[in-house]
Amino acid sequence: MEIIGEVSCPEEAMALLERLGANVLITSDQNGRSAPRAELEHEAVRIPVQRQGRTVLVDASRIVFADAAGGYARLKLGDERLLVSFSLSELERRLPEHFFRAHRSCLVNLHLVRELTPDFGGALTLVMGDRERSRVGVSRRRARELRARLGVPATRAASPE
Repeated sequence: MEIIGEVSCPEEAMALLERLGANVLITSDQNGRSAPRAELEHEAVRIPVQRQGRTVLVDASRIVFADAAGGYARLKLGDERLLVSFSLSELERRLPEHFFRAHRSCLVNLHLVRELTPDFGGALTLVMGDRERSRVGVSRRRARELRARLGVPATRAASPE
């Protein structure tokens, strides 16, 4: 491993990442704290997964959604489920910005959302673009931000004519 620079605060870390050609995004974690997220330009983000005694790198664009499984995260790819050896929060930090925390135990790939269906109490259900048309719930707290990220206006009840 090559040391490319030392930093003593988050601002220095972000400046170093920018010099290296990374896009640095400031996001909020589930507790409302700022959390820097970086993705290198022109490089696909890949997630290491253990499979049959080997480490396989899974391209993030193949991930439909990820959910919490104890202290680990489970990936839903097109037709398979894989367990990764780190938490959903760590996975969220590793994934590009088009992944969205739908609720506290699930991340979704916004590029693969096909439908939004209103649910009880202001929550939503997402229908994903995989073969099974997987359904993922979005908490009421996260629904407004999701609509904004997707450019979908809030629905209003039809007015009587």
